[in-house]
Amino acid sequence: MERTLATLVETHRNNVMLQGAHTPASYDGDMLLFVAAGEERPGTAEDWKPYVGGTVTVHSVPCEHREMLRRDALRQIAAPLNAELRPRPTRA
Repeated sequence: MERTLATLVETHRNNVMLQGAHTPASYDGDMLLFVAAGEERPGTAEDWKPYVGGTVTVHSVPCEHREMLRRDALRQIAAPLNAELRPRPTRA
């Protein structure tokens, strides 16, 4: 048990160090953002502005973050995601 705890502490320290050393690059495209509406402060398009060059389209899912992969939430996510990923007709 002590070894497991020591490993967890060391992993946490390493992750904090890596996070501090990382500078995320920006993405020059559009983004779909699915936010958990049940959170005290759901994410916003403004939060992502420094990292996304295109349009951030927000879809609010009526759940908490920890519930995002539950069946009801996934149904809410699937429709706009499928619409976005569906091939668009090409112009001749």
